[in-house]
Amino acid sequence: SMKPKTYAWLRYAEADLATATLLHRENGVPEHLLFHCQQCVEKALKAIWSERREEEPPRTHSLPGLASTLGLTLGDTQEKLPHGLDRLYIRTRYPDEPVGEGLDLDWYLDQTREFYTWLRQQLI
Repeated sequence: SMKPKTYAWLRYAEADLATATLLHRENGVPEHLLFHCQQCVEKALKAIWSERREEEPPRTHSLPGLASTLGLTLGDTQEKLPHGLDRLYIRTRYPDEPVGEGLDLDWYLDQTREFYTWLRQQLI
């Protein structure tokens, strides 16, 4: 069975995914939706880190960096999501640079859901 810390990271990741889904359904602020997508993936990666290693996950928000350090082999489509969310992450946190215009939010949410499911499978 998984470590308690791993479960804790997953619970938070699932809450972020649920929040992103709700924001999408309610036509919420795109930046907030993207922020929660990024947080979902980050916390799922940190769940894998916690499960596989003794030390705490690094205090980084770099999704490609975390995936690479964990030795995860990502497919072509999977590669796009961490890089895309990484580029948007800082801009989702500050109102002076809105990022939601023209972005395919359906794609980001669907890919986040699929990626999260795939990351969960890495813990089996």
